[in-house]
Amino acid sequence: MMFVVDKFNNLRRFCTVRGDTRSRRWQVYRAMSGSRYLVRNLDTGLFRAVVHSDMTSLY
Repeated sequence: MMFVVDKFNNLRRFCTVRGDTRSRRWQVYRAMSGSRYLVRNLDTGLFRAVVHSDMTSLY
């Protein structure tokens, strides 16, 4: 499984998480406390708070 994600160094930046069978597109919505970011799934519109180092949770 391959994950390709931007480094989240700019807000409103788009990133893509790619797997073997599907991919999900996310947009960094806003920074939260510490290294947490609020991201939005561009396909479903759902929001998720993630830690910068935990990219696999976006798949």
